[in-house]
Amino acid sequence: MDPPTGQRCSRTTPAFRTDPAKGPTAINAHIPVDRHIYSDDSGDAKTGLRFYSALSVPIGREADFAREWNALRSLWEQWHGVPTDYELHSYKFLTGRGRPGGRNPSRAERRRMARGALDLIGAFPGLVVTSVYSVGTDIRAAERAAFAGLVRDLDGRLVADHESAELIVDGDGTDRLYEEVYGEIRPVSIVGPPLQLPAHRSIWLQAADLVAYCAFQSVVRHETRVHLWDWYERYLPKAAPPREA
Repeated sequence: MDPPTGQRCSRTTPAFRTDPAKGPTAINAHIPVDRHIYSDDSGDAKTGLRFYSALSVPIGREADFAREWNALRSLWEQWHGVPTDYELHSYKFLTGRGRPGGRNPSRAERRRMARGALDLIGAFPGLVVTSVYSVGTDIRAAERAAFAGLVRDLDGRLVADHESAELIVDGDGTDRLYEEVYGEIRPVSIVGPPLQLPAHRSIWLQAADLVAYCAFQSVVRHETRVHLWDWYERYLPKAAPPREA
C-alpha cells in the first residue's frame, strides 16, 4: 500500500534503503516534506533508450488522487473484469499479456482503460509530470544518466518553488544506482536517498510506470505502437516533453 498522506507533516513509509555494509533494510521514515515524488522507468536495450518519469504531488492531495484512482479501478473491474488489486504494468497490460482476474480483455479495452488513467493523471490539480531519457550502447550508463537528469530537473523545480520532497522509486532495495546518483548530485530539496518501494504496493508507482511507458513510446516510435506515439502529448498536456539528459 502507499504511504499515508497529510499536510506537510511527518509520515511513515514502509520501504527500503541500502546500507553498503548490510544491504537493503526495511525502514520507517518520518520526514516532513511538501511533496512526494514517485518515479518508475521504461526503455529498451535494443535501442539503448532508458527513461525515467516522475509524478510529483503535494502530500495534501494524495488522498484525493487515491480516491479517484480507486474509483476508476472499480469501474475497470465492473466493466472489464480487471480486479482492483491487479498490478498495472503497462508493457504487459497494453500489449495484451496476462489474464487479470482470469479474463483476457481485448487490446481495445486495455487501451481505453489506460487512456482513462492518463486522463486522471493529466488533469489532476497540482500533479507535475517530469520525464527524462538517455540513450547509449551501455544500457546501465544510459539508465544512470537518465536518472541523474531526472533528479537534477526535480531538484531544480523544488528549489525554484521553495519546496522539499521525498523521492520514491520502484524497487526492492537491492539497486545501488539510486543511492549512488543521489550521493553524486547531492540535491538541495530532495530529502534523503530515494526510497525503494515495490510497485505492486503503490498505485502511484503504477501510475508512474504508465507515464514512463508512454514517454518512451513518444520517442522510440515503434511501428507496431503507432497508436501510442501521441498519448504522452495528448493526455498529459501540462507535462513538458521528455528531455534528453
